[in-house]
Amino acid sequence: MLGSPFDFSEESAQTNEALADEIAALSPLSSEELNAILPEPIDRERFKALATIIQSSTNQQEQIASLQQNFSQVGGVVVKLLGKFINPLG
Repeated sequence: MLGSPFDFSEESAQTNEALADEIAALSPLSSEELNAILPEPIDRERFKALATIIQSSTNQQEQIASLQQNFSQVGGVVVKLLGKFINPLG
């Protein structure tokens, strides 16, 4: 089977770095720390969605309702982040 004649690895790396920088702006973590905690691009996208919910101008009850509605998407990121903060050396 022949591979794709296109190589988008450089563009992918640039996109991943831009996403990490954008997410780092939403949190107290550096882009390097975020990449270490959330190495998969999909997790960084989900972290961005989670941060948007938390930083919304709505009240806490609306934030909780939004988290409940979206937990199937952002739940894995919540677990990874809490795991890192609860056990930072693990």
